[in-house]
Amino acid sequence: MILDPEFQRRYVWDNKKAVIDGQQRLRSFFRFLNNEFKLRGLSVLSELNGKYFKDLDKEKQRKIEDTTLSEMPSPHKK
Repeated sequence: MILDPEFQRRYVWDNKKAVIDGQQRLRSFFRFLNNEFKLRGLSVLSELNGKYFKDLDKEKQRKIEDTTLSEMPSPHKK
């Protein structure tokens, strides 16, 4: 997944997808998976506050890792 797309003239479609909106959310998601920060401020599942991804039980880790991220194609084409 390309988080910093480089659009240019005569763009050749190669089946790669570029993130136009949601980059910060995706970066945060991947940073959490890499244990770069602890969860905080959760009102739902508040028992997970203060935990890194590695601190979660294996079932929760698997559920997060198996989550499908959805996409919506942009109607704008170059």
